[in-house]
Amino acid sequence: MMRFAIFLTSLRKTWVWRGEQGIVTATALLTSAVLALLGATAVLVTTTDLKVGGQHKSSDLALYAAEAGTEEARARLRGTAGAYLITDVSPTAAQWRAYIGEVTKAQAQGYNPGQSLHLRRDSLQTTVSYLVMIRHKTNGAGQVLYWGDDNGDGINTANTTAGNNIYVVASWGYAGTATRRIEVEMTRVLPIPVPSPLYVEAATTVQGSSTTIIGTDGCGSANKPGISTTLPAGQVNFNGDRRSRVQAARRASYTMLRIWTSRPWWTA
Repeated sequence: MMRFAIFLTSLRKTWVWRGEQGIVTATALLTSAVLALLGATAVLVTTTDLKVGGQHKSSDLALYAAEAGTEEARARLRGTAGAYLITDVSPTAAQWRAYIGEVTKAQAQGYNPGQSLHLRRDSLQTTVSYLVMIRHKTNGAGQVLYWGDDNGDGINTANTTAGNNIYVVASWGYAGTATRRIEVEMTRVLPIPVPSPLYVEAATTVQGSSTTIIGTDGCGSANKPGISTTLPAGQVNFNGDRRSRVQAARRASYTMLRIWTSRPWWTA
């Protein structure tokens, strides 16, 4: 009976000893695999973050380059640009284009050296990479649009007959493999419309025989009447020996009275 018990004890001890040895090996292998997986994941995440960060930086640099392109276009469309002026020789042509940048980049955006309405200029700098295309803004019918007062109401709007050209400026910025594009509209600022040297909104009497109100345009031919008012006829009078005549002209929702004198020193 004792021999049987000793035999079982011996078998049980032998079996337990062998089982512990296998678990340790398997645990070591499993731990190594988990650590390797975690390491690979960490490397992948880090690499992805670096790539995303690099692409984001390149995208931002490309956007800044595109903005720089619009600024060069604006500077070269000004009348004070001198030798660097982008001259619009065909202000009524919808097909007119002006490019700023390298030839290859310009050709990729439609530049045709054989097209008389296309012109290209090198950028004034070489640090930032961009291409700019300038064109006339058009309406749905393909008509060139201008910014100005086309109906004499003193309000500037986009129209097809009067004012300065509206330019659509598209700029592509490049940085590494990134490309960004922005588009803006530009036009030259028009002078403030002046209906006349003197504007009145209340009943007015011009006193004296030596009062002079001159509406002559000394810099051009846009002569103006001496006095403008929204009042009905008879509300602007003259206290003196002079004759006058009144001409009414419809302006928007009110009547504009233009008043001249027949005396030569009162010029309308």
